Amino acid sequence: LLVEAGKLTWDSRAVDVLPEFQLSDPSITPHVLMRDLVGQSVGFGEDNIMNYNSRYTRKEIIGLIRTLPLRVPFRSECAYQQFGPIVATAIVERITDTPWEDFVEREVCGRLGLKETFASYFRMPDKSVACDPHIDLGDGKMSVIPHRNFDALSATGGMTSSLRDMETWFSVFACGGSANGSRVLSEATVEEMLTPRVAVRRNGIHPQRWASRYEANFISYGLGWYAHDFAGRRINEHTGALEGFLVLGCSVPSERVAVVILTNQHASASINPLRYLLLGH
Repeated sequence: LLVEAGKLTWDSRAVDVLPEFQLSDPSITPHVLMRDLVGQSVGFGEDNIMNYNSRYTRKEIIGLIRTLPLRVPFRSECAYQQFGPIVATAIVERITDTPWEDFVEREVCGRLGLKETFASYFRMPDKSVACDPHIDLGDGKMSVIPHRNFDALSATGGMTSSLRDMETWFSVFACGGSANGSRVLSEATVEEMLTPRVAVRRNGIHPQRWASRYEANFISYGLGWYAHDFAGRRINEHTGALEGFLVLGCSVPSERVAVVILTNQHASASINPLRYLLLGH
């Protein structure tokens, strides 16, 4: 949205907007662009300051990034993590002078009429309609666990939504930027986001991301979206996982089809078979 409004470009340097953003290798810091932050190509790996038990705020996490080693060379492969999107969130806040939660609920949910989507569980006005997270506590059974506060992770997958609203969201990207008669992005912006950009390597930092894509010849990452091939089509998709939840959404632009699978358990063997059963139809 900010790119379309002319407030920044995909090639804007992160440090120009957010000077406090610094990497452990200072020679790389000035080369990190917006497309690197949302395109998972900086080279971060998963680190303990960003896990389910973390109590750091987003501001504290950004301050700690300078202490983290890069796990793979800059722009060498897709190294999925939350640090890049969290920095992008701070850039949105700096440019708009608006909390990210307010911005996304107004500019995205408001434009698309997503009445069941909130920036975090704790912003839901009626929590009685929320499903409960489930996890295996070591006894082989799925047990209900309490909702924990993941607000620091909201912009990286911690939002609360419904099947109806997520169907609309993934349809936006299956249908060139609009759904239900409402346009939120231009076709050119959507294609820029969905286009494969940095490789997910079979022998790289995330080999499991090959194992979960059936008969894929390529797996890549665009701007906030995975891309892989299936049955001669490009599938753009993303999973989302928090403690007790695992979800998957797919957009197939060539067919104008969206697929959304929601579960309220921490691990589910059904997600990938369901994905390809539905895509196969």
